[in-house]
Formats: sequence, C-alpha cells, structure tokens
Amino acid sequence: MNRIFITFILALFAYTTLYAQQDSIIKLETVTLSDVRLKNAADKTIIVKISDSILQNQNGSLTDLLRQHSTLYFKEYGLGMLSSVSFRGTNSSQTAVIWNGININSQTTGQTDFNNVGLGGFNDISVKSGGGSALYGSGAIGGSVHLQHKIDFKKQQTFNLSSTIGSYENYIQSGAFTIANEKSYFNGYVRHQAAENDYPFLETDLKNDNGEIENFSIGYNTAHKLGKRDVLKAYFSYFTNKRNSSRTISVPTKSRLDDKNRRFMLAWNRKATKTNYNIRLANLEEEFKYYENKRKKHLFSGSEVSTIIANADVDYKFSHKLKVKGAIDANLVEAEGDNIDKNIRRSIAGILSVNHKPFKGFAYNLTARKEATNTYKIPFIGSFDLNYKPLKWYKVGVNGSKNFRIPTFNDLYWEGLGNPNLLPETSYQASFNQFFTYKKSSLQLAAFYIDTKDMIKWTPDESGEWHPQNFVNVKNQGIEATLQTELRYKKHRVHISGTYVYVKAIDQETDKQLIYVPLHKFNGNISYHFKKVTAFYENVFTDAVFTDGNNSTSLLSYSVSNAGISCNIALGENTFTLSGKVNNIFNKKYEVVISRPMPNRNFLISIHYKYN
Repeated sequence: MNRIFITFILALFAYTTLYAQQDSIIKLETVTLSDVRLKNAADKTIIVKISDSILQNQNGSLTDLLRQHSTLYFKEYGLGMLSSVSFRGTNSSQTAVIWNGININSQTTGQTDFNNVGLGGFNDISVKSGGGSALYGSGAIGGSVHLQHKIDFKKQQTFNLSSTIGSYENYIQSGAFTIANEKSYFNGYVRHQAAENDYPFLETDLKNDNGEIENFSIGYNTAHKLGKRDVLKAYFSYFTNKRNSSRTISVPTKSRLDDKNRRFMLAWNRKATKTNYNIRLANLEEEFKYYENKRKKHLFSGSEVSTIIANADVDYKFSHKLKVKGAIDANLVEAEGDNIDKNIRRSIAGILSVNHKPFKGFAYNLTARKEATNTYKIPFIGSFDLNYKPLKWYKVGVNGSKNFRIPTFNDLYWEGLGNPNLLPETSYQASFNQFFTYKKSSLQLAAFYIDTKDMIKWTPDESGEWHPQNFVNVKNQGIEATLQTELRYKKHRVHISGTYVYVKAIDQETDKQLIYVPLHKFNGNISYHFKKVTAFYENVFTDAVFTDGNNSTSLLSYSVSNAGISCNIALGENTFTLSGKVNNIFNKKYEVVISRPMPNRNFLISIHYKYN
C-alpha cells in the first residue's frame, strides 16, 4: 500500500511537470508565504490571525502574545521558564508548531517550548484549530501554530531599533532592517533579552530566586525572483536561551537549562497558469544541556538532535472548480544524548488532496496521507472539509480527520526508562464551524469532539520509576468562539477582540478531567486609537485546573489584566514611538503551575525608532 500510494504521488508530479511546460506564464504574487498548505486551508477551518500592529509592538514573549490573543492555554513554570501549550484540552506534544511550512516540534520531547522561540524572525502568526496530521504529520491533533515571514516584493527600505526596560532588571534590545524591490527581498533581525526576574512571591517573604534568564536570537529572511515565474527563498534562525530554574514556594534550586536552536531552509516556488510547485529543504539543529548545579559547569547532561527535511508540493488546477495537490515529505532525524543512545529515524510520506467547488457557495476538500518509517507502522490517515456559504455574511462548515502522534526519542529510548514497544497515538475528531461577517466585524464559532486512543503517558511502576505506556483513552469536547469588531468615528477608532473556549477532556479510564486543562478560558482586548496615540486594556480569565489525576487538588481560577499606552512622533521619514505597559495591574496573586507563583504588578517602558 505504501509503495502504491507514493508511486501515485510521484506519477502525479511527473505528469504535472510535463504538462506545466505548456502552461502560459502568469505574474508572480507580490506577497509570498512558504506555508502553502495553510493558505489552502485558510477558508475551511477556524483560524485566528495575530494582527501586524500587535506583532510590531510586542515586547514580551511568544507565550504572552498567544495567551492573550488566542484560545491556547499555556502551562508556564514561572515567568520565562518552560512553557507548554494545551490546544482544545490536548497535551503539549499534540500541538504542531509550523515554521514557514515545516514542523519544528522537538524530536526528543515532542513539543515546542514557547519561551524557546525568539520573536523577530516572523511577521505573520496564525493559530489553526483542529487536526492537521494529514498535512503536517505527527503531533497536529489539537491544532497548529504557524509562524511565517511574509515576503513583500515592493520597493522599501526600513530600519527598526527598539529598547525596553522593565521591572526586575528586565532589558530587551532588538533591531531589524528590510531592503527590497520588485525582484529582491532581504530582512535581517537581532534580539537580546536579559532579566534578573527576581519578583516577590505575594503574601510571602520569598522571591523568585534563581530565576535569571538571558536569550539571544539572530536571523534573516531573503528571496529573489528568478525570471518571471520562479522565486528562490532562504530562511535562517538562531536562538540561544540560558535559563536558571526558578525556585518553588517550598524548594530552592541551583539548576540551569541551556538551549540552542538553529534552523535553515531553502524554498523554491514556480507558478504558472495551472500549476504551482513548492520545494523546501531544511536543516534543524537542537541542543539541550541541564546543570543540576549551575556553578559546576563541567557537570551536565544533555542531548543533540539533527533533522533534515525535504518536501515538495505540486498544485494542479484542472478548472476554476477543481484543484488537485500532491506532496511528498521526507525526514531524516539523528538524536544522541547522555540518556539516549544514538538513534536514527527515517520517514517518507505521500499526500494527496482534492479541492472541488461544484457550485457557487459550496466547496469540499479531501486529503489522504500515507507515511512509512524505519521504526514502526504508521496508520493511514486523512481528513475532509465541507463548507457552504448560503449568504454573503454567513458560512457553515464541518470537518473531520484521523490524526496521529509518533513516540518521541525520549519515549522510546530514554536509558533504562524508555519503552521501544510504544504504538503511535491515533485520534479521530470532528468539528462543526460557523462564520459570521459584517463590515469590520467577524464571529467564528466551533463545536468540536476529539477521541484519542493509545495516548502515551508516563506513569510510575511498583518501584517508583516512571515509564511511558500506551493505555489512556481520552475524549475531548467543547466549543470555541472568536470575535473581532472595529468602530470608527472621524479620527477615533476602537478595536475589540476576544476569544472563549470551553473544554471537557475526560480520561476514559478514571472518568476524570485531565490535569491542567481549564474548563473555561476567556480573553478580551480593547484598544483606542486617536491620531498618534493608542491605549489598550487586555484581560485573561483562566478557570481552575486540577493538578492530580484524581481531581482532588486544584489551582484557583484567576483573572489577570494588563494596560498600556503609546505615542508616535513623526519627523520626516523617522518615527519614534514611546510606550508604557503595566502587567497584572490589579496585583493579583496567582499560579499557573502549582507552587510556582507568577509575577505581581510590573512595568515595561519602551522606545522604538523606525526609518521608512
């Protein structure tokens, strides 16, 4: 079956390559993105996009940004520490993080630490709800987060500098520049943050000892048009993060974590009248070191992982009603560490997708994926989407999918603890979606259901040692809502947005809610703009979460608010922006992870310079 499916995909590539030679040339798009699979899915499911204005003025972390402006729930072990995500009640390894079209989840842990992703290298963020394994492979069960750099072929020359100072000796400096014309584009960036991070624990005599953080990122995004129908793009990102492990309420610590991530990708796109080709070749390097005592730098444990990714997509447009996509994904992963023997994983997958619009207002999409690895058998998976737009302002849709997650290197090969006999997780899900739009207002509603089997869970044996096993079946169900609207009166503008999610994630063995899955989460944002001044207020409410499998202990719900103001001063081609922000303005005491208090009221002051 594997050979037949992949042979069919290869034949499709060959056929369309020959046919495309007869295609007439069309003008390349001015704005291009590498994640073409997201672009094709954009009108079929719930997607939350982070606006350019929010991204440009962000002086926190990716965790802060997504927690405030999406339905995602983050389990953060103290400010700046490990940050894992929960999407529709799934665990952190069941959310795929996609960087310019490729999956960058760690091969050792299966997840992305969102405090290990440096801001600055991307100018387009989308959060896609629902299963995506048919397109993006392992881990895209709850949903996916897409980080892209949008390349704009227009004449421009911009230069940005930013400096931020905050409470607890928090210093952030960043710089970026973009030079482009109708044929070439180059963007470079650099960012550095250092913070003592020693905020007090409210209602105690303690403070966040050993909470220092320092991170640095640098990279570039570039593209060049090769003639009238070809574009060659290159992306590079380097991020290093040195974090001490902050203490808990009861236990001090001297430990430290060092992370390094390097990513490089080449992408080629050819576009003709009926055929569109996209080829990507990427290399990802991740390195991790853990020091039990940060003063003993010669004593540490760690791991290194190298990943090579090659994938190719071809879209063929039979008519304005029918499009077919074929794709091949190939991965080579090599991992080695102090607790993991050297291991190599190879995989290849074939993807076939059909998009059909039989009549006005109605469309459906069918996608199938078959993958093979050198370690174990991966099930055949697929997805479908149906959408109908009976009215200009209303659209309704339903989608379903079968998804999977393969065990990580830690799950399989951790010395003395791993389980090489683990099976991949499989998940079935369905979603009913509604979209309402009117002028500058939009409302998206979704009801979802997820049934996951063979979930991998680490549990202690009789001797107290923890080992991973396939035994948990979990059913998730709930609703999501996102709202945006804008009001204008002369030079006054008010923008309002909010998201709400309700999730029941029940372990079928115990009939209990999963730990660290809030029943309700809501965030609201309101901003007011008048001439050169902008003021905003934002709030996040997170319901109580259970901290043990028996649902006998829990953390209290909390509501945290932030507010800020900024002013632009234009001097010819130069613009200065002065801004201030107060986090946790009501000085609320709260914990996201048990015994790890989050910061009290704190301040940020920034100055930003832009030449355009």
